[in-house]
Amino acid sequence: FYCNDKGEKHQTVLSLKKSTSLNEAVDKNEMTYEELAKLGVDKLEYLRSEDRKHEYRYLRTFSDNCKKEFLVIFNFKEYGGYYSCRVFGVIEVVEE
Repeated sequence: FYCNDKGEKHQTVLSLKKSTSLNEAVDKNEMTYEELAKLGVDKLEYLRSEDRKHEYRYLRTFSDNCKKEFLVIFNFKEYGGYYSCRVFGVIEVVEE
């Protein structure tokens, strides 16, 4: 993904082992489904759906060049021996 400030390219390795369920972050009040829906991650009804509860993963990544932290929200799916990856969004973490 590219940073908005300098147009700099950032790379990160998406991993199920190093990522966390998005539900855990919501349960810890780190973020809300409403905030994520407003940012365009996915529709609110999908984010809240029990059927899709384990579909969303997130990974925190930090850029040394621009000194910013980002959340990458993604999932991996398996279809008959083939895998796909979907990135729902990359969100800059802003400390208040």
